[in-house]
Amino acid sequence: MSKITSPFNFVPLSDIVFYPQWSDLISHDIPFEDGEDGTIELSIKNISPLYVGAGTPDNLSSHIVSNGIRHYFIPGTTLKGCFRNVMEIMSYGKMEQYEDTSFGFRTFDTKVKNDYKRLVRNVKCGWLWKDYDKCYLEECSNGIQRISHADLAKLGFADSNLRYPEIVVGDEELSFMKNQNVVYVKAGRYKIVRTGQIGGKKHEYLFSAECNEKIEIPQRVIERFETVHSMTPVFAIKKDSKGCLREDYDNGKKIPVFFIEDKTGVICIGLTRNMKYPYKYSIKDLVKNYYDPKTWSDFENKRDLPQCIFGSAGKSSLKGRVQIGNAFTDAEVQDEELLHVSGVLGQPKPSYYPLYLKQDGKTVVNYSTTKSTIAGRKRYRITKDFQTIPLSQGNDNDNVKSHFNALPAGLEFTCRIVVHNLRKAEIGALLSSITFNQTEECYHNIGMAKAFGYGIIECRIKALHGLQHTVSEYIDSFDELMEYFLYENGRSISSEESYRLLASIASPTHVAKDMKQMDFKECRAFTQEDNASVLVEEPKHINIDEGKAISNILKYVHHRAEIMAADKHWESAVELLNDLVTMLTKEYMYSSVIEIIREINEIINVYQDEEKKYNDKMKALDEQRRLADIESAKAARKEKGLAFLLETKVNSSELKISSLSQGTSRLKDFLKKNNGYLITAGDKVSVHEWLCSLERPVKKQDKKDFEDFNGVSWKYIASLFEEAELWFGEINAGK
Repeated sequence: MSKITSPFNFVPLSDIVFYPQWSDLISHDIPFEDGEDGTIELSIKNISPLYVGAGTPDNLSSHIVSNGIRHYFIPGTTLKGCFRNVMEIMSYGKMEQYEDTSFGFRTFDTKVKNDYKRLVRNVKCGWLWKDYDKCYLEECSNGIQRISHADLAKLGFADSNLRYPEIVVGDEELSFMKNQNVVYVKAGRYKIVRTGQIGGKKHEYLFSAECNEKIEIPQRVIERFETVHSMTPVFAIKKDSKGCLREDYDNGKKIPVFFIEDKTGVICIGLTRNMKYPYKYSIKDLVKNYYDPKTWSDFENKRDLPQCIFGSAGKSSLKGRVQIGNAFTDAEVQDEELLHVSGVLGQPKPSYYPLYLKQDGKTVVNYSTTKSTIAGRKRYRITKDFQTIPLSQGNDNDNVKSHFNALPAGLEFTCRIVVHNLRKAEIGALLSSITFNQTEECYHNIGMAKAFGYGIIECRIKALHGLQHTVSEYIDSFDELMEYFLYENGRSISSEESYRLLASIASPTHVAKDMKQMDFKECRAFTQEDNASVLVEEPKHINIDEGKAISNILKYVHHRAEIMAADKHWESAVELLNDLVTMLTKEYMYSSVIEIIREINEIINVYQDEEKKYNDKMKALDEQRRLADIESAKAARKEKGLAFLLETKVNSSELKISSLSQGTSRLKDFLKKNNGYLITAGDKVSVHEWLCSLERPVKKQDKKDFEDFNGVSWKYIASLFEEAELWFGEINAGK
């Protein structure tokens, strides 16, 4: 089987959320002490053809007309959504921009085929209607009855436009086939219900006019019924595409449905006998699975950084402190320059779980799998060389095609972003989301046909007006805030998968064959193929200065340790410092670890009187430093020095410095040529290791030199290292 392909990929959610400590203090009337007002001037260039916003009869991109000239622009709301999405990723924001939708499945979904057959037993039929905020259902007293297309023709209803024509059936008057047996329709009054045109279909249904008592349907069951059928043509939620059933339902009229009951009551409602049975979990359920249940209250009631900046609705409603204006272009685009694009924009919907759910690498995870989660935040991939991909023409049915006139690539747009009472790190978060933290070769995409390479834009900060710092200073402040947050949660910014995937997806490295929209046959195949839904991204990292990251973490830990020490919380301070050493030993170079440990010791030494209480912990810290010294010495061998010298091949021959006299001679030459060279602890370790590695010489002169501490070679080594006599005894005792 060919590999799975898609024009989009997902940035995984984080199981932790950053809630700014100042979120409850935000006010439009009372500014922060360090709050700033100002304007960001932004330049935007569309790298590929662009169509955004409009939806006008002439299929033109957003524009205004002045003096007969069209002035094209990118709506500020479009840019706001674009930048907010990136900020949610980079600031560990909540996942809340989604519809809480439920999906259903039928028998063609092979992985759950047996489950489906078990679930849809004992289906019943009835009439459903809505009465304000409640829904009721009446079960047809005669159960599910069928009428063949041949009998419909005999009765004159084959081509009838009547919604639910009524007929009266006598005893053994009509019959239908069920499990290869002839079954007679029960006598009574019925309404004919058609459930759609499907190839090979030979019958429709009869719903009895006589019904059992009405029952109230649980709200959860109704929500699932509505969302599962939201994309069904006759029951679309979108106002511009309502079907007849949806109109009747919304107007309080009765509609024919099929349903399943258990001992608790009605659990599933559908529009056909082989109904779409709802999966166990909705999208909201899968979002919740990402987070610790203990923190869900915070998720619903606290504000994350994007909410603090752009505003929020609901329980914690807040007006945004950022206003993004429309981005206009000065270019006068002629009609003949526009690109007329026509084709089918369809692509896999969120119900397509091989892409939209996080797969476990074992079996295909679907919306009923225990502890399943969504794949993450959807991001459209950037095409290599910014090429557009031809749209599918389908079966040439114009009713399913989209038509638009795209602006040509290469236009320059400008807009102004007004900020009010934003703190330094908040301005940094905004600038970082616009520029991908000043990462080169990363692009946003907006508007229609993003899946086909349209709408790729490059954003540059032209100028800051009325603000106190530079772009880099603001972004550094935001990075520092995130580094502290991640450190508190036992992580580091350099190893975050979400940052890497964001940069990878936004890079122009994706070729058309990997972005191809799969056809129905391919999509269906991957619902059955275990461990197949993996979209590969070329490695790329967000622009992060790791040196600054280390420095920021160190500064942060110093501050906390000083507070702990001042409050006599000695044990907590030492544990904090030891945790830092452990983390940075894994993440960064040993030389950095050594420097950090030295800084840690400076803090501890201020309180020497208390240090005795923690001798064991200090010994462990010293042992960490000793090991780091050794590792640093090994790493230093790659640089020119005594360590490098003693392991270098002589004149490119295969011989190493194998005799004592030869080694001391080369040491003298090196130190003479490098006047003022300071011998390091690493050099000491290397010379010691070299001496220990020497074999006892066979030649008489070399043997005498090796065994005589007062000889020329050992005297010279003793002049460099005070441990020479100790080494001499150790080596000769061992030999």
